[in-house]
Amino acid sequence: MTGYETETKFQLSPRDFESLRGKGDTLEKEEQLNFYFDENWELSRFSATFRIRQFCRSDDSPVMTLKIPMPDDSSARTCLEVEKTLSNGHREILSNQSLSVDTDLSEEFSGPLCDLGVSRLELLDSMRTIRRHVRLFEDVVVEMDQVQFPGGERFFEIEFESDSPDEHRKAADLIQAHAPSAHSSEKSKYERFADILSGLHNGRQHSVA
Repeated sequence: MTGYETETKFQLSPRDFESLRGKGDTLEKEEQLNFYFDENWELSRFSATFRIRQFCRSDDSPVMTLKIPMPDDSSARTCLEVEKTLSNGHREILSNQSLSVDTDLSEEFSGPLCDLGVSRLELLDSMRTIRRHVRLFEDVVVEMDQVQFPGGERFFEIEFESDSPDEHRKAADLIQAHAPSAHSSEKSKYERFADILSGLHNGRQHSVA
């Protein structure tokens, strides 16, 4: 599946996250393990993401996703999103530490990646996420993510998706009115993941030296 999604994301403090979650109705909860791939941080440089997501404690099949942001001056972010559910016949890709863009991926993935100059993807690490789909204020449904990065650092984010600019403004106003610490996420989860992973790697190098 290939399409475009427009999302508004807010990062917020753990306290405001729990307070806001307590004011809504949790419709669904899922635990994810996200495996990220890149080639010399090229995707991070473009604020793009390639991941394979597994669902913990669920029979749902893994999902492979590519996201590439489109130029946009608004607070909401629009991305090209290519997504594929990995059936039993394609699950061997999960065991690969390295993927050839041309030979291991279908054209819907390889085309946009080649346009970015990416020819090979290496597995970097994984990140755990607890995602809750929460109905806030009667008619606004958001995704509330509690993320644990490599090294143990935690991050809290709320995401709202819609094709309507008015709906994005409404959701943003409601979230910021009830969560004083909420502000627009300046980086994607993968960009934060890459920064943390790079910092951990540099720290290990210094300790060895």
